[in-house]
Amino acid sequence: MNELDDKIRQALNAKSIGQPIGGDEPGLIAQVAETLHGKSRWLTIMVWVYTLVFSGLSGVGIVMFFGAETTKEQIAYAGLFLFSIQVTMMLKLWNWMLLNRNAVLREVKRLELLVATLIGQAKE
Repeated sequence: MNELDDKIRQALNAKSIGQPIGGDEPGLIAQVAETLHGKSRWLTIMVWVYTLVFSGLSGVGIVMFFGAETTKEQIAYAGLFLFSIQVTMMLKLWNWMLLNRNAVLREVKRLELLVATLIGQAKE
């Protein structure tokens, strides 16, 4: 190929052996804090609030299940527990997908920066 392709391959190989290109990956807390900024901030906050609400409901459901005196009450509280646990899991999956999307966007931006730098070097 040409010189630019070789430079891109070398840079990608350097990254694959552990040498960071453009900085280290932020930690989990920094990534979660990053989701609270931007256009979808209100949606992320709403998801976190619902996650806490449904986590609390699952706790209430399991406590009430063991305190119930009739089978009908036990079934109702077990249903509440299962429903709230499922909603909590779905909301947490949404959060993890948001973190994954942001990580992919960071990598694409790093590659764009790398390619722009290599193109600048090739023109010189």
